Amino acid sequence: MRASDNKGAAGQTQKSLIIKLIAVFLSIQIVLLAVFAVTLIVIDGTRAYTAGSEYYVIGQKTAAYSLMRYSKTEDPADFARFKEFLDIPQGDGAAHTRMRMDVLDWDAARDGLRRGRNLDSDIPFMILMYRLAGDTALMRPATEIWREADTLIAELAVTGEQLRTAIEAGRSDAVIDDVLSRIHILDARLTELEFDFAAAIGAIAIQIKTLSFVVIAALSTVLWGVAIAAGLRIAAHADRNETALIRSQARFQDIADTAADWIWETDAEGRFTYLSRNAERLLNVDRDAIPQGGDLADGLAALRDAFAKREAFRDLKLVRDRSEGGPRHFALRGKPVFDEGGLFIGFRGTGTDVTQQVEAEHAILRAAVAANDANQAKTMFLANMSHELRTPLNAVIGFSEAMERQMFGVMNATYVEYAGIVRRSGEHLLSMLSDLLDISRISQGAINLETETVDVGAVIADSVRDALSAHSDHDRRIEIQMPPDVPPLVADKMRLRQIVTNLLTNALKFSEPHSVVHVAVARQDGGLVIKVIDNGIGINPRDIARVMEPFVQAESGLERKRQGAGLGLPLVKQLVELHGGTFDLTSAPGKGTVATVYLPESRIRA
Repeated sequence: MRASDNKGAAGQTQKSLIIKLIAVFLSIQIVLLAVFAVTLIVIDGTRAYTAGSEYYVIGQKTAAYSLMRYSKTEDPADFARFKEFLDIPQGDGAAHTRMRMDVLDWDAARDGLRRGRNLDSDIPFMILMYRLAGDTALMRPATEIWREADTLIAELAVTGEQLRTAIEAGRSDAVIDDVLSRIHILDARLTELEFDFAAAIGAIAIQIKTLSFVVIAALSTVLWGVAIAAGLRIAAHADRNETALIRSQARFQDIADTAADWIWETDAEGRFTYLSRNAERLLNVDRDAIPQGGDLADGLAALRDAFAKREAFRDLKLVRDRSEGGPRHFALRGKPVFDEGGLFIGFRGTGTDVTQQVEAEHAILRAAVAANDANQAKTMFLANMSHELRTPLNAVIGFSEAMERQMFGVMNATYVEYAGIVRRSGEHLLSMLSDLLDISRISQGAINLETETVDVGAVIADSVRDALSAHSDHDRRIEIQMPPDVPPLVADKMRLRQIVTNLLTNALKFSEPHSVVHVAVARQDGGLVIKVIDNGIGINPRDIARVMEPFVQAESGLERKRQGAGLGLPLVKQLVELHGGTFDLTSAPGKGTVATVYLPESRIRA
């Protein structure tokens, strides 16, 4: 590990602090800009409202004066002048109504303010100011004055129409004077409201200026405080990073020098730039000379391809010859290192001395070869012994059967019974030897299937008879479940019969008296399935894999109450697999066993 990496980590931390500081500065700057923008809008808005109020006053006063003049001159031109100037405050009132709506009609509001003789450049600020602050406590006094003035202007318009109607109808002076009195009252009240509105707008400008100054001053203070605090924190963090860097370098060096693995690093050219202390002993190199150009290819040429790809690698096996102790085996792991700009700068990784592991693996391999040779010798021995024992057993079975049938004369009943026991024992032993010979021949690849077209129903029937004859002394039944359209198979008839007979014999042997064993045949996945089902003692699921091995039974020791060498199921499995099929066993203690033979579609005779 390079010191520059620790410096880089410290630099990254400082960079993170600077980024956070910049983010804080930007956030405060945005707030300042927002405050400045709102202040600008409000100040320009108050200025615009102040300027607009002058036109409002002129329009309202001129309209009232024209109406009074009209009462004396009865000149239509004076009334027209009244209507013309009254349109100025009416325009402001229409804009006020539009700006109060939830959804702003910008064009209608702008048209109303234009009728009020407001400048086009002022109108946007007037609308924005009202939309931003019209319902706030700051501007509410001014808007309430404006709303009352709008009501009085509407009343003035109605009163003006009443005056014209009275004059045109030739009403008495008393009626006209009464209308004029209302006009004077409206004019006086509007004058008061216009002064109040100007004062309210002026107050808004003063409050906004004061508030803006306070906010900007506060934010500026916060900004300076953050800058000072961040500067102090960066300085303190730099000191801590320097201390942490020194400790980290010392910690790394201690770990590298005491670790079982050795640590290495190269530059982009494959030259070592760092090698931990224990590598000197393991690689038999001068560690102090490494930084002056020790080449990775010196004794480690196998790494060139891995380095050329610039990809991470694991457990790359290398051998380093040494003058003492023979060759040493190493497993190297490494990864490419790139700088911040993505430029390849070398490799970094670890190495492990795996000499003992490699030597142990070689020893295991030699032991495995020896065990395989011994197994082959055992298989040959069993095959030869099985073959040699079959001849005398055939003689024993033949002569005992002749004696049992009293073919050469009448014998004592006890001798006849003994002859039957000898015959059955010989047949059982011969069956075991046949199974043993078959297993030996299969393991040697010496069995070839003699295939023919096989009637599955006939094979099942023969197997049932064979199994029942072997258990004639027990009251057990076998029930066959087979549809009438079962197709014939292309198989070794004798081996298929051997498969089914062994499964049925096994099921009968491990079932209680008066029980029923079922054999079922069905089509499945294009092939054929033969199932043998019993409700016997069952097998623990953890023992199923074991009983598939030769000479293994689930029962052992004193618990073994049924005879057998444990060859039936392994032989069935191997014979089924010779036919390209699969054999599966499912069972549970006390619930019985289901043995399933699946023969593939290729065995079905079309």
